[in-house]
Amino acid sequence: ITATLSDVKGNLLSISDETALLYGIYLQESLNWERVTLDIGGSLFKSRFESSSIEYGKYDYTKGKYDYNTSIYPNQDLYTQDYTFFSPKIQAGYALAKGVNLYASLSRAQQTPSQSEISANKTYGKPDLKAATATNYEVGLKSRSKRHSLDLALYVMPIKDEIIQIYDPAGSYYANAGKTNKKGLELSASYRVTDELTIGGNYAYSNYTYDQFTESNSSGSFVRDGNYLPYIPKHQYTLMASWISPTGFKATLRSTTWGKYYVDNANSATYTPPTFITDLLVGYSKDRHDFSLNIANILDKHYASEVKKDMRTGALSYSAAPVRTIMAHYSYKF
Repeated sequence: ITATLSDVKGNLLSISDETALLYGIYLQESLNWERVTLDIGGSLFKSRFESSSIEYGKYDYTKGKYDYNTSIYPNQDLYTQDYTFFSPKIQAGYALAKGVNLYASLSRAQQTPSQSEISANKTYGKPDLKAATATNYEVGLKSRSKRHSLDLALYVMPIKDEIIQIYDPAGSYYANAGKTNKKGLELSASYRVTDELTIGGNYAYSNYTYDQFTESNSSGSFVRDGNYLPYIPKHQYTLMASWISPTGFKATLRSTTWGKYYVDNANSATYTPPTFITDLLVGYSKDRHDFSLNIANILDKHYASEVKKDMRTGALSYSAAPVRTIMAHYSYKF
């Protein structure tokens, strides 16, 4: 289609109706002693996805016209998908000293497929998706004072039936990986240098691997056991500085760096984003007025927010990250 020469209303091609319903209950109890806290809770949820669509025709690119073949159309598609899941959690905390606490937690959660993931598999005739089940074991430390804050967490999260996207020339769809294992560390700290200046940083280490996963597409079946999950860098860190003046002026400088990551489940290629993607926010607040200017990617670095590799052709596709972006904001409180 190179041009539209008329505004005459044509025949209806399709109609669709989709509904997503989620309901449930949860309970939580907190117990406190002199140095010990104990939180016990759980939730029970049920979700239902319903979709109905009727296709009356489709544009045929090989013929260069719309096809309303009465032997095919109208083509009706209906489906209903239900999921029920229970998510318990228990967490214990211990106060080592004033403002310093240790904690340990054990929890289980389930992630249902999204409506778009369910629809993609229905479109390409792929098996129904199961809900992913994650069990999280976590220990950590939290420390607070007038001058500093510190958060440290270590976790191990085995996951059953994680939902994985499969990139295939025949069409992108989703599958459940048998077992994946996510281990990591997260560290966040800040220090108030003066009453006006605060500096800080974050660091995350992510070791995410497939324990059991066979990837199948139009090229065949491939065992990915032991491979790293794609698109997830092992290392990510952020440095920041924030300044707030009693006169109302304020500024925040934040710079983030991601390590390299694999671009496919086969771990056949990697992508390394540029370092120090930096954002700057400057502003002024006084009485009822608040003004801010946010400059994202202030160094204007050109890079890909995500890189993917086609299993069959080996071609790489790049999703461009935003270049330097400037946004101003003003608000007035009545």
